[in-house]
Amino acid sequence: RESVRAALHAASEDDVEPLAIPKEAWRLVSALHSRAWGAARLFQESGDQGETETVRECLDTGDPFPPSLSAHAFAEALIQLLRSFPIPVVPPHIRDECLESPSEPLRALRKLPPEHLTLLVYLVAFLRHLLHNLSPAEHRAGSSPLSRRRSREMGSTEQ
Repeated sequence: RESVRAALHAASEDDVEPLAIPKEAWRLVSALHSRAWGAARLFQESGDQGETETVRECLDTGDPFPPSLSAHAFAEALIQLLRSFPIPVVPPHIRDECLESPSEPLRALRKLPPEHLTLLVYLVAFLRHLLHNLSPAEHRAGSSPLSRRRSREMGSTEQ
């Protein structure tokens, strides 16, 4: 089986910087990295609308983020950023191909444009880092930052 690292290396052979990701995504992940620890229900609950707007304004202007902003505001801004891309990080036809052959997702992911693959690997590495650093109590309590976001936001009727 091919590793994600090998897929990323293959993508970087196309003259794309290994970390050529949108600066907004980098800033949001960096801010989340310093604020996410201990934030309950991260990515499950929406951030405060006013705080999220402040985060977005700072992204637009390049200003530093106020230290008082919650991790939820950054998580919400990251979700909004990813949803705003004209072409999803993993386009629907590639997503469908991954779901059709779950034992060989890297075959489909190799079809991603190199900058999409780089961003995907960056985000997955960050989320994996968050999960890896949860305390055992957080694991048992189901307070994973990657737990399913509210069902109604994802278009599901499940509760």
